Amino acid sequence: MAIRSDDELEAAVQEYQRLRAAPAGSDSAARRDSLNADIQTYYQQHRQDLRPGKPQDQPLPEAGVPDPPYTPADPDGTHRKPD
Repeated sequence: MAIRSDDELEAAVQEYQRLRAAPAGSDSAARRDSLNADIQTYYQQHRQDLRPGKPQDQPLPEAGVPDPPYTPADPDGTHRKPD
């Protein structure tokens, strides 16, 4: 089955996730493997058009830069107890 749209891709990924733990050699495992091939093909063909799935990891704050304050009553974080 060729995946032709983002909606079909989403449905295929959901079905693949349901079949993740299918026992090797079962019909469900064969369906999972077929879905995996179709999903991979769709990603390869549409990689330029796909929206990002999740945000990139953000860099850690620099040493000495305080964490944001916990309450509006302490806007500069000076009353926080050290960790």
